[in-house]
Amino acid sequence: MSIHKDNATGKWRVVYRYTDWTGETHQSSKRGFSTKREAQMWERELLLKKEAKLDMTFESFYEIYVEDMQNRIRDNTWGTKTNIARTKILPYFGKRKIGEIEPRDIIAWQNELLAIRQPNGKPYSSSYLQKIHSQLSAIFNHAVNFYHLPSNPAQKAGNMGKEEHRELFSMVEKKFFYEYPDIYPEYLTALLLKESTALWMEQSEAYELSKLLLPFISDSYRRETLYQKYMTDEDRKRYQERKEWLKEQKKRIDHWKTEKNIKQQFNQILRENRKTDKELQSIYEFYKNGRYSYGYKKLYCKIVSSYLKDNFAGTAKKPMAKKEALYLLKLAENMYQDECMELTEINGLIERAEVA
Repeated sequence: MSIHKDNATGKWRVVYRYTDWTGETHQSSKRGFSTKREAQMWERELLLKKEAKLDMTFESFYEIYVEDMQNRIRDNTWGTKTNIARTKILPYFGKRKIGEIEPRDIIAWQNELLAIRQPNGKPYSSSYLQKIHSQLSAIFNHAVNFYHLPSNPAQKAGNMGKEEHRELFSMVEKKFFYEYPDIYPEYLTALLLKESTALWMEQSEAYELSKLLLPFISDSYRRETLYQKYMTDEDRKRYQERKEWLKEQKKRIDHWKTEKNIKQQFNQILRENRKTDKELQSIYEFYKNGRYSYGYKKLYCKIVSSYLKDNFAGTAKKPMAKKEALYLLKLAENMYQDECMELTEINGLIERAEVA
């Protein structure tokens, strides 16, 4: 970066380079600074933004927040958020360093908003005050989650209209509990999932409520979200371990069911074709299909090899039609290739087969 004075206008200019998301380097400049000090201050803020250091002003971090979030939020919603930030938040916190803003500063800001009277002489509504505070808290949350701000001072200060929210919650909760008991848990779950709930409900209360509700929540997304928002690291660890255990149990049960179905299928084939000229053909087709069954090839091998060993046991010849003998040879060849039976076992089967 470099700072120059334009002799023609008497203004100062900052020339700087930056690398875009594709890795290409560009040169740009910022003009119109009345003094060199103003240009140097702007240069310093730009460097802090590029390095994402929280020594920057709130106003500079807000620009980062806009770059990160603007394309993720619907236009009409984003317009509302931008208007609130520019008229109610930036005029108060814009020049403050974001890392130095404390909960007491948030409370002082809240008191100023509470004291404002509109042209009709009325204060801002509780819902509007909550919306303003939620936007400020969202900016701080972004700094906490992605830029290493230690904590969210807006969340610590609590929302404006907090008591009104608690009174409303108590009233609505009673109505759901007595008049709509079937959907009472659903109501509480939806309440905990709302971002704004964390601004007025104590963490300990939300934790206990989540602990009661979680066993009854079947929706995996809602369950995961509550664990991440309110439960402790130890709770999340136990939950993850139980998830893995249940996953393994389900896998074992599914495997057992599939094995059972395969065995039943083979027994059905035997019942339908035993002592007919299609017996070995049906067994050959059963095994042929099983060779390409992922994870169950060994089971098909075990079932068919056991049947052949039992059926061709002893030294007596087993008479069969030429067509059946051909299927026996094909079956023996496949099973030898798949290492299901030893060569001596294969030879024993063929020796006892007698073509009629």
